[in-house]
Amino acid sequence: MVGRQLTASLFVAWVVLLLQTPAFGFRTGPPSGFNGSTASGGTSCRVCHGNAVGVGSVTILNAPLNYVPGATYDLTVRVQDDTKLGGGFQISVEDPAGNHAGLLIVTDPINTQENLEWVNHTITGVDNAVDNWAALGNAAEYNVRWQAPECIGPVTFWVAGNAINNNNSSTGDTIYLNSVDSTPMAICPPSVGDDTCQTTNADTGVPCSTDADCTAPAVCGNKSRYVSVTAAAGGPTSIQVEIVSIPQFPSMVGDIYYAGVEQSIPNSPNPALRGARLLCEPTPSNSQVWTPGVLHLFGQALVPGSTYNVRMCDAAGANCSDPLLVATAKWGDVVRPFGGGSQPNFGDINSVVQKFSNIATAPSTARADLVGAGNPGETNTPNQATNLADVSFDVFAFNGFPYPFTVNSCP
Repeated sequence: MVGRQLTASLFVAWVVLLLQTPAFGFRTGPPSGFNGSTASGGTSCRVCHGNAVGVGSVTILNAPLNYVPGATYDLTVRVQDDTKLGGGFQISVEDPAGNHAGLLIVTDPINTQENLEWVNHTITGVDNAVDNWAALGNAAEYNVRWQAPECIGPVTFWVAGNAINNNNSSTGDTIYLNSVDSTPMAICPPSVGDDTCQTTNADTGVPCSTDADCTAPAVCGNKSRYVSVTAAAGGPTSIQVEIVSIPQFPSMVGDIYYAGVEQSIPNSPNPALRGARLLCEPTPSNSQVWTPGVLHLFGQALVPGSTYNVRMCDAAGANCSDPLLVATAKWGDVVRPFGGGSQPNFGDINSVVQKFSNIATAPSTARADLVGAGNPGETNTPNQATNLADVSFDVFAFNGFPYPFTVNSCP
């Protein structure tokens, strides 16, 4: 009952606010989330001020089309309209999903103010805008600083400008909307795709850092024959994989591979995974805008007990990001606990049998798929399926037999 009363009270307060708006407007600043951005759900000041078409504009001066990660930029929001007498604004910077990107910093607290993660005018700012309107060419200008994020991919500057007739109400004003897209000057690196200790198909759940069974959080997401990453946003880009250490084939250290076309990996009876096969080629034959989320890379060069640098590069395989160091698990070590001299054990064999039997709580294909069609002594690439061969080779690993396949070095 209390919850219903609280909800009703909030509703009444919002109705009162809307009823007051025509009389007083938002001279002190609009509510957060009214600049037409993704985070605003497309809502703008036009909700209160109407959809009048004007002859003016709102622009963001000095907004970088390409930002340097971590750098700061001094922006100026300019609201201009020859038929009006003053202006206000609201701005945000967001990634494609609507998450606020970087940090907007108030540098002029007299005329601008923080409003959650938006920045907009103050009442003094509007008064000063009216006083200086003619001198600025029938325009108002507001200064704000943006500190770019370290590297999250493309962002968008969203701004709403209100050109007012200065009658202290929401009538007779014109709302202008604008946006500027910006991409990082450096290609962002990929991030870890799977850092959970789960044995379930979804490969999601308790983070390594909070799971008592994960004695080595840095390796609990590792798999014997796959590496899992999350591609950086933006693109099209290519994914480069460099061998850092591969104890069984030390001459291959430094070999470069590139991810092929993104594909679906069957994961019955659960939803399919996304993956890409590593190709041995001097420059990438594939670049694309990678689907958000975990991407499972596989190929003959991904050998148990090895480490790799994964980079995002441009379509030509150049201008690469900083590397993400990833590793593969011990041969046959499928589920937790990971590592140690007692691995793999019966739990690993049982988990592969469960996957072969299409049990919903079995580990994912990326964990249980250990071998493809190759025979011992031949090259081998996982075949994105779990069958009796995977069970048999996990038994071999349990019995102490070493990794049985070879790898062809890139030319």
